[in-house]
Amino acid sequence: MQNYPKTKTSHCLSACLNLTAFYYILRYKAVYNLEKMSNNILSSLFNHHDHKIKTLLL
Repeated sequence: MQNYPKTKTSHCLSACLNLTAFYYILRYKAVYNLEKMSNNILSSLFNHHDHKIKTLLL
């Protein structure tokens, strides 16, 4: 009966660790996807801009 709180605490701790890991994985994926998306948007904007400049120069 004495080791019951210990196991409960360790269970809570492992659950908290799992949640934290899950949260960080989700956050990393979200940030990675956002960066990829913004890079795509930026590159398409710059390509569009370059095209405009080239047509203006020509």
